[in-house]
Amino acid sequence: MKKASQNSDSIIMTQTLLDIQLARENILNTVNSCFDNLITRLKVPDNVANLSDKSNAAYGGYALPIAINPTIFTNKKAVAVVFGEERVYVKTWREVVSEILSRCCQNPIYYERLMALRGKVAGNVRTLLSDKPEGMIKPAFISNDLYMEVNLGAQAMMAVLVGKLLTPIGYDYSNLFVEVR
Repeated sequence: MKKASQNSDSIIMTQTLLDIQLARENILNTVNSCFDNLITRLKVPDNVANLSDKSNAAYGGYALPIAINPTIFTNKKAVAVVFGEERVYVKTWREVVSEILSRCCQNPIYYERLMALRGKVAGNVRTLLSDKPEGMIKPAFISNDLYMEVNLGAQAMMAVLVGKLLTPIGYDYSNLFVEVR
């Protein structure tokens, strides 16, 4: 009888330790995300200073480099994509991705590299870059025979854009920003 009670206590203790570890990981993720946001806000004045034509203060927005930790884009509204000194106003994250990839496709080298990635960029369930919209929940037309799945949150969409598309094709995004609010 004592052994069964000790076994039960051991199982409860193990589950409690697992629960504590999970809570610890969640707290650390939250703290890391908060610090990422603070660091980004400290960097924002430099990014905004590089943008020329219109004050971001009018709508309370600021510019973020697209290569930043994509968790920063969560719960943010995209306002514009900034290519160097050129600002293109957008209303959705879908338009952000479409605008950036459309610009990539204007260069024949990047266009060919993106075309070579079709069918090879996979998400958890479906292909994220394809030559046809079939099989996608919310396809964004990028160019002839090039579609991207955009049924994703801002964080996932930017992670895919930078990590799975722009970096592999060698696109220089060092002077590419997204204005958010």
